[in-house]
Amino acid sequence: MTLPTPKSQSGKIYRSDGWLALRFGVDARTIRRWRTDPKVGFPEPDLVINRRKYTSDETVDDYEAKMRQRLRQQVVRAGKAESAPAA
Repeated sequence: MTLPTPKSQSGKIYRSDGWLALRFGVDARTIRRWRTDPKVGFPEPDLVINRRKYTSDETVDDYEAKMRQRLRQQVVRAGKAESAPAA
């Protein structure tokens, strides 16, 4: 199945929630839930056309980079907690 991907004149590619769901391996409803949960921090759409929401590849890549960084920090903190001497 090919999903439509609007492009701006600057060449930016925008992806629908359905496409993002395929990318992350979840249902499109999960993408909508992620957007409403501040703990997840999923970005708001960059573009809305006829109530369809589109997010640029750049925005999603930035979000993924932030999540990877957050995960690395959690792993480092967990490692420090394990190596700390018991009181």
